[in-house]
Amino acid sequence: MGHAFQLATVQREPGRGELTGLPGVCIVDEIDLFLHPEWQRVVIKQVAEAFPKLQFLFSTHSPIVAGTLHPANIFVLDDNKVEQYRENIYGLTPNQILTSSYFGLDSTRAPGTGTLNDLARRSLGLPDESSDFEQADPDGVEPQISDETRAMFRRIAAQVRSESSKPVQTSRKKGAKS
Repeated sequence: MGHAFQLATVQREPGRGELTGLPGVCIVDEIDLFLHPEWQRVVIKQVAEAFPKLQFLFSTHSPIVAGTLHPANIFVLDDNKVEQYRENIYGLTPNQILTSSYFGLDSTRAPGTGTLNDLARRSLGLPDESSDFEQADPDGVEPQISDETRAMFRRIAAQVRSESSKPVQTSRKKGAKS
């Protein structure tokens, strides 16, 4: 694609027209490959504007690129069938897109880590509330938690317990009688 942009900006021989006026279809596999995430956010729009008479077919596995498109412009190849989903992912974050129907991930966290809540509960010796950890890591290998982090979780838990056992003070409005 870099060469096409360079060609589009260079004036061609007189009488032959510019490359930007060339009609046709262009297929680009993995448009996001080797692009910085900031560029992935704008590449589709910039290519379409640079070559207004070309129809582009892009493939991508980038949630950033996918998030710049409206559902009408997204086609999914699944089991050798082309499908179009109704779910709107335009403008969503990469994590939201990765857990949408387009990518189908249950979580964007590393396998076996569970949720942050599960990590905190395990460090306090409490059972996990979700089964995400057990499903993602059947061997039971827990992530390493430093002694300082474990101590911090225990201090926070102790503070929460002590504050929750105190009676709740209610404020009285001025002039209210008891």
